Amino acid sequence: MNRLKRHFLKTKESKKMKMNLLNQFPELKPLISKETRVELIKPSKKLTIYAFDSLTFFKCQGKLVPTLKTLNQHSINLPRICVDKGALIHVARGADLMVPGIIDMDSFDEKEIVIITSCKENFSVAVGLSLMSSKQITEASKGRAVRNIHHLNDEIWKQLET
Repeated sequence: MNRLKRHFLKTKESKKMKMNLLNQFPELKPLISKETRVELIKPSKKLTIYAFDSLTFFKCQGKLVPTLKTLNQHSINLPRICVDKGALIHVARGADLMVPGIIDMDSFDEKEIVIITSCKENFSVAVGLSLMSSKQITEASKGRAVRNIHHLNDEIWKQLET
């Protein structure tokens, strides 16, 4: 049985992680203080989650990526893609996002972290890595637009619910 490994980072490591977080997301500065402790949660060899008090992030391609829990509680400046109801159901279960399911989107480049949301409720259901730029998506009629890296009820979601 896999044991969940978690511990608080030492002061020096914690300071470095907080600086890294604020470099990526300066809008979170009011939520991060000297007293903010950084907890490392390691549920598996492939996954590391960082908890900055109530803010949770995981690493993907060397960048900190906010979890859905954090995205739905705080305003974070990442490009958003609004999808139709049909795509929403599949993406929320872990499927990659296909071009036909996209209704509206912010401007972004290829290989950028994006948030996939419901149009009606503006609720984040997945976080992905764009496989095309927003311009390419606009010009395309089909194809895989975003690789799903975090969705409702996945391993990250379950770790934060317990």
